[in-house]
Amino acid sequence: MTFHNVLNLIRPSALVALITLLIFPACSAESSTAFSSAEAIRLRAVSGSGTQPLYAPPSNNSVEAFFQDLSNLAKRQDELDILKASESTRDSSYTKSWKMDDWDRHQVRSFSRYQRHLATWLTSTTAFSVFPTVLVLSCWALLIQYLANKFQPLGNFLSHSSFTKGVASFSGPISLLLALRTNRSLNRLFEARSMFGRFARACTSLSSLTTTYIGPRHRETALLIGRYLSIYGWCVKGFFRREPDDLLIEAMLPPMEAQWLLRQTKTHGMDTPTCIHTRLRSLLAIPDDLPLAAANAMEDRVNILESSLGVNKRLLGSPIPPTYTRHTSRVLCLYLGLLPFALVGASLGERKEISFVVSMLVTIGATAYVFVGIDEIGVEIENPFPLIPMQSLATVIQRSVANHIRLIDDMPTP
Repeated sequence: MTFHNVLNLIRPSALVALITLLIFPACSAESSTAFSSAEAIRLRAVSGSGTQPLYAPPSNNSVEAFFQDLSNLAKRQDELDILKASESTRDSSYTKSWKMDDWDRHQVRSFSRYQRHLATWLTSTTAFSVFPTVLVLSCWALLIQYLANKFQPLGNFLSHSSFTKGVASFSGPISLLLALRTNRSLNRLFEARSMFGRFARACTSLSSLTTTYIGPRHRETALLIGRYLSIYGWCVKGFFRREPDDLLIEAMLPPMEAQWLLRQTKTHGMDTPTCIHTRLRSLLAIPDDLPLAAANAMEDRVNILESSLGVNKRLLGSPIPPTYTRHTSRVLCLYLGLLPFALVGASLGERKEISFVVSMLVTIGATAYVFVGIDEIGVEIENPFPLIPMQSLATVIQRSVANHIRLIDDMPTP
């Protein structure tokens, strides 16, 4: 074999070796670069920036620290407006969560129930709201009775007119208007209450899933999720009742987390519950070893929180059409304003007797109390958020979340 033939055999091998030496180091460097970039992206997703871990779970987070913060928060109940009890202390009130004792007091025999309700009539909030209107209508009736006695032409006109029949025809339409409006207000109240029940169930379920699937492998992430869930009910209460939640957030969240959340609400105008939804999703995305079923279940719970908040925002921003309320008020005022004319005109010859004056005042006062009271109740329950027992619901959410977070350190091993 000549030298030229040997050289021809070597050249392809050398060429292959040379290409191999050139390509593999480049591929290795490219893989390393790609891995570093992926790691940087993952770390930025966790920390919020490439250099400073602003939103990473704190390394000193523990179950003991979580319960210590809850204990410190309970001691500040009188200091924080959002934690102060806002429920009624009456035995029968929708603003608190009922227990069996409340139902026992409520479902008594009719005589005992009527006796108790009559005894507490003077402390009724509805009666207190209706009383000024009843007083004005009574004074108006006295004025009409005085003018009818003072000016004979007016008295004769009222006696020969058909005010009685005309006013009587008002009662049917007014009753229908009040019934339709009150039913719609009750529907709004029940819908808002059911959404807050969904809040509680979703937070409880999400904390249980977090303890089961995230706690064993990502302890700090699970604890941070628990901290957010423990204040979620209070933040929802603060949003719908315009109560500040700054001190609550600073008391339960790590400093960097609290700064991030407060910055979103103060600077960017976001509401706290919506920010918590987004932060929960980002924390649930950190573990890359979650079973698909568990990840889907957790996302479903966050969706429930988000959709329930959206329903309540719709109720807050969309009242019963004010035109309906205005028309009902005007028709009711027209009816009650004409009622003294009908009573005075139907009592010819008896207008000067004291018994007629007393009976007229009782009739007008009772009629005004019934109709105005129904209208007042409809207006009151149209805005359901002051009536919903948010204090009890927020407390239940916090307690349920705390019970599940405690199981991170108290779960038996198989």
